[in-house]
Amino acid sequence: MDVVIPMASLLNWNITLPVQDEVTLNNSISIRCRGTSGAGQFELAGSNTTSGVSARSLIGSEIQFALINPIDPSHQIYIQERYPIRDIGNKCRISIQDNDTGIKRPNIGNLFAAVFLLPPVSGRGQSRQTDSDELSKATYWIDEIDCSAHQDSGRTWVLHPQQFILARNSEACIFDFKDRLLHIIALCNTCRKVPQTNGELSGLLDYFWQATMGYGILRATVAGQLRDTIMQCLAEYDKSYDGEKDPLPYLEELFHVHETSPKTIKQPLHEPLNLIYFGAPGTGKSHQLNKLAKKLL
Repeated sequence: MDVVIPMASLLNWNITLPVQDEVTLNNSISIRCRGTSGAGQFELAGSNTTSGVSARSLIGSEIQFALINPIDPSHQIYIQERYPIRDIGNKCRISIQDNDTGIKRPNIGNLFAAVFLLPPVSGRGQSRQTDSDELSKATYWIDEIDCSAHQDSGRTWVLHPQQFILARNSEACIFDFKDRLLHIIALCNTCRKVPQTNGELSGLLDYFWQATMGYGILRATVAGQLRDTIMQCLAEYDKSYDGEKDPLPYLEELFHVHETSPKTIKQPLHEPLNLIYFGAPGTGKSHQLNKLAKKLL
């Protein structure tokens, strides 16, 4: 089967590690992968002068992430997990595990891998060798995320990612996460139109639709479990899929998503229009309503 690889899966590995300061976005809070244990430890650096916050000023606070919906920027995709920021060794460290409560949060790299339906990441500097530009399980890690910030309430700051830098071996690349979200929304939109086709996969993907369309907060632990199940099911449906590669292009081929450009997807209505048309018979009321319906559906 010929698989159409989306732009967000074909990456241009044109940055040399370590990532230099000129690659980092100005006026941003940077989340940087620095440790090598597990999938890496993450630290904060930089400052966002627009909101008057620096990495150091976030110590003692919590951070939460939100992504802008690429179709309708007025809607945000909130990720439920919150992370305390602590001073450890004079570094602004993102706390994954709370020793007092025993709460263990998803590693930041695997959190966003789940959100973007990407294969699980490797530890920093521990990626598997590959000759392909396509992502696969443990062949990359998320090295840096540059964010804007605003204070939500109390001790919580919401970080809005503006740039993702992925890395493998000795090279890195900019990840077009907005294009990735467009492809995910296009896939979910197609699945909802034909839910009887590959019904199990359609049901699993519906969670991502609800979250990306703003109908609920996305929980990364749930998204990760669903992503893993999707990859397993896809390997059963499609024998050309090995269960480790980026599942998105194979899902798009399975559901024939490439026949419809993701750029043309419309944001669903969150509220009814409640239109009332008055007029004598034969004045075109039904004609006008049918025209409007075609634009909205």
